[in-house]
Amino acid sequence: MNLVERKVPALDEQVFEARVEPGAEVVVIRKPGFRKRYATYATRYGSIDRVLVDPATGREVEVPPGAAHFLEHKMFDKPEGSILERFAQLGASMNAYTGHFYTVYLFSVVEPFEPCFQLLLDYVQDPRFTPESVEKEQGIIGQEIATAYDHPTQRLYYDFLEAMYRHHPVRDWILGSPESIATLTPELLETIHRTFYHPANMTVCVVGDVDPERVVAMVAEDLARRHLAPRPRPERRLPAEGPDLARPAVERRMAVSRPFVQWGVKFGAFPPDESGLRAAVLGDVVAEALFGRLTPWYEEQYRRHVITDRYWFGLSVVPGAAHWEVGGETGDPEAFTAACEQRLGEALSEGLDPGVFEAVRRKALGEFLAVLDSPEELAHGFLTDRFLGWDFYRRLDVLEALDAETATRWLREHADPRRTVRAAVLPREEVA
Repeated sequence: MNLVERKVPALDEQVFEARVEPGAEVVVIRKPGFRKRYATYATRYGSIDRVLVDPATGREVEVPPGAAHFLEHKMFDKPEGSILERFAQLGASMNAYTGHFYTVYLFSVVEPFEPCFQLLLDYVQDPRFTPESVEKEQGIIGQEIATAYDHPTQRLYYDFLEAMYRHHPVRDWILGSPESIATLTPELLETIHRTFYHPANMTVCVVGDVDPERVVAMVAEDLARRHLAPRPRPERRLPAEGPDLARPAVERRMAVSRPFVQWGVKFGAFPPDESGLRAAVLGDVVAEALFGRLTPWYEEQYRRHVITDRYWFGLSVVPGAAHWEVGGETGDPEAFTAACEQRLGEALSEGLDPGVFEAVRRKALGEFLAVLDSPEELAHGFLTDRFLGWDFYRRLDVLEALDAETATRWLREHADPRRTVRAAVLPREEVA
């Protein structure tokens, strides 16, 4: 065990890292004086991981959509009782979430930290699957899927992704479908856990006023008693995704009173290196400069009722894919789409307004610094960047060096108006 301290002087951050046999990463972001301690145990396994190589047999196995989310739910179910109840008895708040390229288990507590941390380490590495429990969970998650299918913004989001991507599995629902989760068995779930939950594929991240050496020692002690052999991190296998769209537009009708629309631009993949991080920071800030609430464009669309209070925008990045999304509730889906396309076209032609860009850059700096005071947001941001191959703290350096000219050049190199997608959920037509 070699605990390395990394100081970030400009931010007064204390970051400690260690590699623990048989390969787990342990990160402690020490926050002296913080009362809350926040701990995560995360695997580089999410909804886009649809192929694995079984380490026990060397056999390639297809993983159905929804398996990562299903496994996350099953990890809570133990013969001795609910994990949630055991954390609650210790005074801790516990949760988990599945994303496109990770699954994260977490808790927050003031005291006691060590019993909660030991419980987290125990249950994530101790799966229990029976035919009866899997069948029961299939019914529970089937109901969750049915509810999601009836939710207009959920439908809008995945219609948008299915239109944008031809092959990349980001287009598939994180929840899966009733048909896909019906194929899950205890044996397949055990294979998935054995492959993706090996410590070599996992990162422990703790934020708070804790002793880094003690945290690392607890992880080392826990893993030593499991007698897991070291092995390489599993390779993520993704299909090639070219620049072409699956289709430029898609609509569906649902029981909504007003339309919802989401428009976006497809980018190429952002690589797992410094250039990828820089592209992500630029993509975030340029999106804000084009479509953010500080812009005259936003004020004009809001005044015209093209945009309402239910409005969102931003950059989405996963391994192998990236895009902008701009969406919300609107009285006029066509006007919403036209306004977004016109905004992009003007920026490509005329460049970004230096005054607006500087305002949103400063806003981004402030938001980054605010994250450092939130254990939850800091751990999530750190893990997300780590799993994308990036250094979270380098975001500050990139932000400080940006200007409108650099951002305009990036926009012209990456944003192709021929790669835009529009998805809409419209009210059902009245039957005469």
